[in-house]
Amino acid sequence: MASLIERLVPGSCKVPEILTAKIRLFSELGKVLPNDCIMATNSSSSTSSEMAAQVSNRARLLSTHYYMPHAPIMPNPSTDLAVVALLLHELPKHGLSPYHVRTECVGLIFNCIWAAIKREALLVVAEPTEVDVLMHKVFGGIIGCVRPDRWVG
Repeated sequence: MASLIERLVPGSCKVPEILTAKIRLFSELGKVLPNDCIMATNSSSSTSSEMAAQVSNRARLLSTHYYMPHAPIMPNPSTDLAVVALLLHELPKHGLSPYHVRTECVGLIFNCIWAAIKREALLVVAEPTEVDVLMHKVFGGIIGCVRPDRWVG
């Protein structure tokens, strides 16, 4: 499929994380792909809503990280929920564990959750290292959320 798309829209399989390039790509793909073809972005820098500006059929556009076993399915407000239901049903047949992300956000589902944990932790504790001490005690020394040598983001 990738080689077919590459022939239809040259350069489409090597699009950098530049929003204008993604907008242009989905605009072009929307012109050549069948109307029932689902279009998904795996961008961690932009939402599918941000890329939908020139897409003729926004109901088939969403975000997912389909190269991981845990595949978040993140619709935008224009995505047809039947597309989400189809993916939630079909992806397990291909060895993926899909998760319906109900609120659009930038990045992987885990990154969104982790950012919320880190943000809230830093709001309630005056000293960031205290957060890691607490996290290590609660989770048995396996996880912290502030130290840069442990986690990024």
